[in-house]
Amino acid sequence: MPENMKDSVKAIAEELDQLASDSVQAAQDTTRGFFESIQNIDPKDWIIAASVVIGGFILGIILEIFIIRGLRRLAKSTKWEWDDVLIGSFKRAFVIWFTIIGLYIALQVTLSFNQVVENTIQKIIVALLILSVTIIVARAAAGFVKLYSRRTEGGIPATSLFSNIASLIILIAGFVIILQNLGVSITPLITALGIGGLAVALALQDTLSNLFAGFQIIVSKQVRAGDFIKLEGGDEGYVTDVKWRNTTIRSLRSTRVFIVPNSKVSTSIVTNYSMPRKHIWIRIYVGVHYESDLDQVEKVAMEVATEVVKDFYPSDFVFKPVVRFKEFGDSAITFSARLPIRQYIDQFKVRSEFIKRLHKRFNEKGIEIPYPIRNIYVRKEGDVGQANEE
Repeated sequence: MPENMKDSVKAIAEELDQLASDSVQAAQDTTRGFFESIQNIDPKDWIIAASVVIGGFILGIILEIFIIRGLRRLAKSTKWEWDDVLIGSFKRAFVIWFTIIGLYIALQVTLSFNQVVENTIQKIIVALLILSVTIIVARAAAGFVKLYSRRTEGGIPATSLFSNIASLIILIAGFVIILQNLGVSITPLITALGIGGLAVALALQDTLSNLFAGFQIIVSKQVRAGDFIKLEGGDEGYVTDVKWRNTTIRSLRSTRVFIVPNSKVSTSIVTNYSMPRKHIWIRIYVGVHYESDLDQVEKVAMEVATEVVKDFYPSDFVFKPVVRFKEFGDSAITFSARLPIRQYIDQFKVRSEFIKRLHKRFNEKGIEIPYPIRNIYVRKEGDVGQANEE
């Protein structure tokens, strides 16, 4: 290790050691002063202080019920969605704030401590207020990111990863402000994190790998929330979210949830049935008798396929079905009917309805769907012997 780096590490270690020593000394002084002060406080003052704190808590609940709920009802009556997010971020805020105010009044009016304890308590109260405001701002930021991602196409994908990052940035900023308010120097901490970044990266190698894989999945937009995908191992379902470490996939029947690491999703072969568009085609094979009129077969199959698609999608009939003859089979002439469907899950109902209607229509038109036929020739022992003599 270079000498200048050794000196830097040594200086940082000394600063951290001094910081820890000062913190321990301050905690000891505050604890000692607190226990010395409470011995001189009348029990009645404790009861009054507790009553003030409880009163602040109850007042906060009342304001939460009447003000916040009223604002929520007002926000729901408007078409502007941003106010719903903003008001929703203030959940339980009035309860916390008025409880803290009650605590402050109780300490200032009814309870008396020495100067060191009072200063420490005031810093803690301010830190709690900063923390509550930070949580509100973090909620609002996460909500705004989610709302923006839902309302913009081609913008931020609608996953929790970006909203969590926005929330984390606000929380880190609030944590730094709280440390500064408590008199804790953050410079040694930041420097120590910079020096120890390599060790942290090695310890969190899997987490960071999944995190950056999640970024790659989201930014590439090849897998999006709401898409129906099939993984290389055969698991398939709807993508519900892309998180820090994993991608959650809901099965087709909503009976299971697959939690797949982001790194596996980004490196495996994934079939996305929702891209480039959610409309996909299903193929159904049917066999008819060799003596059938193929023009009539094609016409009837096309009519049935068109009816089925129109019945399922009366207002979204964009693509027409396709009927094509495929091959001369062992016992039938095979054709395929290709039907467009809006989403992957529709294929089961559409396929079933097409088969039922086509079977009924073929019976009405006298078109035969033959049973599998095999001609079996059996040699007799005499025939075999005669063949050998010849």
